[in-house]
Amino acid sequence: KTIDSDDTTRVFAGMRALEPYTDLGKAGRGWGDTNNLVITGKAAFFFMGDWAKGGFLQAQKKPGVDFSCQISPGSRMVLTAVDGFAFPKSSSSSERANQSSLASAMMNRDVQTKAALIKGALPARKDASTEGFDHCSQNALALLSGGSAALHWNVRESGFKGVLKEVVSQFWNSDMSPDQARKALVDGLNQL
Repeated sequence: KTIDSDDTTRVFAGMRALEPYTDLGKAGRGWGDTNNLVITGKAAFFFMGDWAKGGFLQAQKKPGVDFSCQISPGSRMVLTAVDGFAFPKSSSSSERANQSSLASAMMNRDVQTKAALIKGALPARKDASTEGFDHCSQNALALLSGGSAALHWNVRESGFKGVLKEVVSQFWNSDMSPDQARKALVDGLNQL
C-alpha cells in the first residue's frame, strides 16, 4: 500500500525535477565515473552512499573542505547496507577454528574503527570508537543511533530489486510520467 501511494508519485516527480541538472552522458555511466566527475569539478553533486567518499579521499580531497555529505533532500533517514562475510561449512575443527579466528579479528573493535576510517564507511560495532570520523560519517552515525535508518534497496529480495531497478531505469531514461512509473512499479511488484 505504501508503494501505491501519492508519496511514490512525489518521489518520481522529484527525480524528474532533477533531470535538467544532469548531462546527456548519464545513461549507462557507472557510478565510479559519475563520482569522478564530481571529484574533478565537472559535476556539482551526486546522490550516492558513503562508499563514494573513498574516491574523494583517494584523490586527496578533504571532507568539509573539498566536499560535503548530506542526507538526501526531503529525507530524515540514512540508508544502510551491510557488507558481510560468510565461511563455507566445514567438518574440520582446525578450519572452523581458523574461521572463528578470522571473524573475531574482523569484528575486533579497533579493527572495525580503522577499517571504517580507511574505507570511508561506518564501523559494524556500536561500541567502536568514532574519534577521527569526518562530518559525513558523524551525520550518518547520529541518524543511526537515533533509529533513523532504512535498509538500502540492494539488501532487498532479488525480485523486488529487479522490478525497482527496471522501473526506475525506464522512468529516468524516457518520458514516462511519475504516475506511469508508480503504476509500472505497482504492477511489477504485484507480478512477483
